Order: sequence, then structure tokens, then C-alpha cells
Amino acid sequence: MTEEAARLAAATDLTIQQRREVEAIILDQRGVRAYQLKEYRRAIAFLTAYEDLTGGLRRDLAIMRGYAYLNLGKRTEAKRIFTELNNQLATPETRAGLNASR
Repeated sequence: MTEEAARLAAATDLTIQQRREVEAIILDQRGVRAYQLKEYRRAIAFLTAYEDLTGGLRRDLAIMRGYAYLNLGKRTEAKRIFTELNNQLATPETRAGLNASR
């Protein structure tokens, strides 16, 4: 449905704010889907584009991006993400990510 929504949004006259919101939702869904398909580079690219568009990344998506880096063998980048998240708010998820990235 994400691809159909993207085509529909492209053909619809939306305000700049509406277009940003729709694009953010599409990037979010594409990032999650790419991660589920174990296409970690694509997941990172979509999540980074989401972050660039919105000015931030939700915590769940940031954790997912950390695990995407970890799955690509990029432990240093994964550890940086999990450390930052853990410093903001330590949770079982951030601690598990830190342990996995060591």
C-alpha cells in the first residue's frame, strides 16, 4: 500500500505541510519494510531521509537504525546510536543494543 500511496500523493495537489507529512509516513513505512526484509542499507537510507525531512527520528526508528548498522557489521556506528539513546533515556532496549554492539 505504501507504493500506491506514494503514487497517489504525487498526483494529488497537497500543501507543502501535507506533502511533508505524507512523505514522512512513506519514508517511515519504507524504512520499516526494508528492515523487515533484511535490506539494512535501504532501511538506513530511508530512515536517514525521514530524519532529514522531519528534523528528527522517533526513538523506535532510531533503535531500528542502530540494529540495521549492527546487522551490517558496523558496530562503531551502532554503538554510537545506542549510547546516544541510552544517555537520553536508559531502557532495556537501549541496554540490549549497547550489549549487542560491544
